[in-house]
Amino acid sequence: MKIVYITGCLGFIGRYVTQLFLDKNWYVYGIDSCTYASDLTVLENFKSYKNFKFENQNICDIQRLVDCDYFINIAAETHVDNSIRDSKVFIDSNIYGIHNILELLKIYKKEGYVVPRLIHFSTDEVYGDISDGEHIESDILKPSNPYSATKAAADQLIIAWSRTYGIPYNIIRPTNNYGIGQYVEKLIPKTCKFLSLGRKIPLHNQGSPIRNWLHAKDTASAVYTIVTSGKDNEIYNVAGGFEQSNLDTVYKIIEQLYPGQDHNYSDYISFDIQRPGQDVRYALNDDKIRSLGWKPECVFDEEIKTIVKYYKENFIWWKKMKKIYGLIAMSLIVSAAMAEPVNVGGVNLLNLRGVNASKRVDTVYERLSNLLGQNLTEQDVSVDSVKGTNVIKVKDTVLVSVTSADARVNKTSAKVLANKWADNLRKTLPEVCAKGK
Repeated sequence: MKIVYITGCLGFIGRYVTQLFLDKNWYVYGIDSCTYASDLTVLENFKSYKNFKFENQNICDIQRLVDCDYFINIAAETHVDNSIRDSKVFIDSNIYGIHNILELLKIYKKEGYVVPRLIHFSTDEVYGDISDGEHIESDILKPSNPYSATKAAADQLIIAWSRTYGIPYNIIRPTNNYGIGQYVEKLIPKTCKFLSLGRKIPLHNQGSPIRNWLHAKDTASAVYTIVTSGKDNEIYNVAGGFEQSNLDTVYKIIEQLYPGQDHNYSDYISFDIQRPGQDVRYALNDDKIRSLGWKPECVFDEEIKTIVKYYKENFIWWKKMKKIYGLIAMSLIVSAAMAEPVNVGGVNLLNLRGVNASKRVDTVYERLSNLLGQNLTEQDVSVDSVKGTNVIKVKDTVLVSVTSADARVNKTSAKVLANKWADNLRKTLPEVCAKGK
């Protein structure tokens, strides 16, 4: 049985890759730091496989690897808008993280073992945009934003470590991925979410940027093809072969959510924002991987019907927001009262020890902005303590109110309180969303 490490195994693409390798009867060591974008619901399914072992770990903190045949690194910070707001976490995960992995793989060489081949996930964005034609693997990298710059830096580290230390690698550069299970900050699930809440979809740059779409199932099969048939020290572009503007993508989602209706699209879309450094168009030539026998099987115009139907019927972000809001509230208030971090399910949600009040506000409003899909400012969110009562407000709506005495509980009792607070948040959330329209 072949052994493979897969980092980011609970992330969007990671879950598809992990599932495929489990189904192929590989032994999988899954690593995930369980960030906001991780889907913990798939973990129970993975744990039902005898050929799966999980480690809750940040790739920057891994200290030792067991013997394995391949190391697939998917773990990364990936959302461009987040990187523009704060690039530090991208540098930590996407650069320092891969550096740590490379140093660990170097130990195999030093100790005389066969070095596992590193399969690293990059992105089409490292090339920058291209108005006509397609990028090939040997093109110069010209990243346009902090996210793609950190991914380009990681690519260069891998190539240098391979030449200096003899570490075998493959770099995969896929186009935009889509499919069920993607976190709601990405275009397709975010559009479904906003429309379901009766809110306008914010589109950068008039919706004109063109993207090439690749289903996560096809991405997973491309990874398996490269692992089993790819050549050492090669870079592989992976494209879905279907490109369209972001505006056209949103149009198709609107048609699926509200079929058989006449639409005034201006009722659904807001063009008020511009993304700094926005790329006009991404396009890849992926003849190299197709020569290995791979090709995409999923058709966007068919898959989008299934994806929109799924989100429409499940509205998964509501359940996730309810749970996370409760945990955030519990972590914030109990941490403040007890002056120590609170862990739930092995995940350190908020560590407020030694953090001043202004920083706590920053942490809360940035997280709430992501969850609500609103561009909240510091003025929209307040965290106050008045006469022994802790209050969190968003747009003057009280989300959580609990006395300090109630917060002085052990961690088991805190979990019970979290459910209570989550119910309160569920009731107030529609009012908050309405104020954000």
